[in-house]
Parts: sequence; structure tokens; C-alpha cells
Amino acid sequence: MFGFNFDSIPQETLIRLGETGIVIGILVVLSWALPRFIKSRAALMQRKFKMDEIVTDFLATSVKLFIYAFIIIGVLSAAGVDTSALIAAVGAIGLAIGLALKDSLSALASGILIAINHLFRKGDHIEVGDIAGYVEKIGLFTTTVKTFDNRRVTLPNSTVFGSNMINYSVFDKRRLDLIVSIAYEDDLDTAKAVIEKVLDNSQRVISSEGYLVGVESFGEYGVNILVRFWVEQGTVKASTLEVLEDIKKAFDASSITIPYPRVDLVGFAEYVQALNQNQSELERAPEKVIHSRTTPLED
Repeated sequence: MFGFNFDSIPQETLIRLGETGIVIGILVVLSWALPRFIKSRAALMQRKFKMDEIVTDFLATSVKLFIYAFIIIGVLSAAGVDTSALIAAVGAIGLAIGLALKDSLSALASGILIAINHLFRKGDHIEVGDIAGYVEKIGLFTTTVKTFDNRRVTLPNSTVFGSNMINYSVFDKRRLDLIVSIAYEDDLDTAKAVIEKVLDNSQRVISSEGYLVGVESFGEYGVNILVRFWVEQGTVKASTLEVLEDIKKAFDASSITIPYPRVDLVGFAEYVQALNQNQSELERAPEKVIHSRTTPLED
């Protein structure tokens, strides 16, 4: 009663159904096999070309999404569905999504460029604008930085890629330039010898790189000496504090003065004398007192 008579179906229809079934079967197999093949190829590409995982993951995901879309359209087309309207609709939706996610797509492109160009890696010490710290995570859209005061800052990759970014971890040594001032009355050669002795005895200074000690400029209150030397990466702050402290102690031991603002009072004795004589404010002015001393006496 409920049997189905295949003989009633035209031969052309059976052939078309068979071809459609074969195409759909092939597409289903491809939808299962191709993503796994792409994943293995991406892993091989990552090892061979030393690409970051972020790049290979993105490429693999993008290709898989394209394959899935192609297979779905292929299955519908094989089943006799007109896919032209579907393709146009998918294109329009993709355009709308692209316009809406313009900033996100910019961050995505920047993230890929950061990874491809190896601008920095996880754990690197970087500085972007006024943000400095160690890279915690590099994502497709954002980069996470842990600052030195233990804050977590998330930066859009478009901001990182579009800014002047400094990577301090590329090299294992850093050069420090310190300015140390001495009073004009102190002996310059003695001060330089004291600083050089501090650098020679410091465990922070890389002796093989040498150092430079010389007059940088003449300041308002003293002579400014440039102290240039090299330290290991990651010890910049500690080295700065330690070397400056050692120089201060050595200056104290050698009676070398670190200058500070001073005011020399001219005519102070005359001012006090005028004050004791109960003179007016105008008459108490040092200029008035000094002027009275420098004016010749009339006959």
C-alpha cells in the first residue's frame, strides 16, 4: 500500500537525482576533509616559515569559512535551487558588515601585520605613546600590556601599528646617559676621575662596552657632566639608581659639591644699618643704600 514504485519516475529524473546525490556527497566529504587538511598545512607553514600562531590561525579560519560558504552554495545549486539571489544577498551582507566593522577590520589587519613583521613578541618590553610595559598577549584585534606598576592595558592593534612603537627587548644591552653637576669652584679633572672610578667598580656597568665622561654643558649653577655607559637590558632603573647613589657618596668623600640655587645678597649690611636707624621703606631699599655709597659726596 505504501510502497514506492521507482518505475513511475522518469529515467532522466533518476539520473539527475543520482548526479545531485553524488555532488552533495562529494561536497560533504570535502567539508569534512578540507578543514583538517588546511589545519595541518597551517601548522606546517608555521614551523617552516616561523610565522606567529595568530597569522596561521587567522588564515586557516578564513579559508575554512570560504570553503563552508562555497559548499553550502554548491549543495543548494546541485539540489536545483537558484543561488544567484543568495550570492547577491551574501555579498550585500558582507559589504554592510565590512562598513559597520571598519575599525575592527583595521585592527584585524594591523594585528596580522604586527605578527607577520615580528614587531614584538609576548614578554617583550615595549612603549606605545605613554604606555610602557611587557606584552602579555597579542590577539587579532588587541594587544595586552602589563605596565610596571601592575596595570593591564588593552590597546587596539590599529593604535599600536599606527603609533611610534619602541621595542626595548630587541637588544640585550641599553645605553644610559646621566647628567651629573658639580660646582664651578670644584676641580673638573678630580670630579671626572671620581666618576670614572665609580663606573670601574660598578657591577651594573658593562665594562667591555666602555664609557664616556665629559662636560655636557655649563649650567646656571654649575658644570653639567655627561656620564654615558652600557647596562644589561632589564636593569635600567636599578642601574640608574645605584650609579647615581655611588657617585653622590664618592663626591661627598672627595669634597666635591653638587650645586644648588643660591642667592648672594649685596649691600645687606647697609640695609640692616638703615633698618636700625628707623628709615622709611624707600630708604631701606638696598639699591638706595648702595646708590648712596656710590654717589660722590658734594663739596
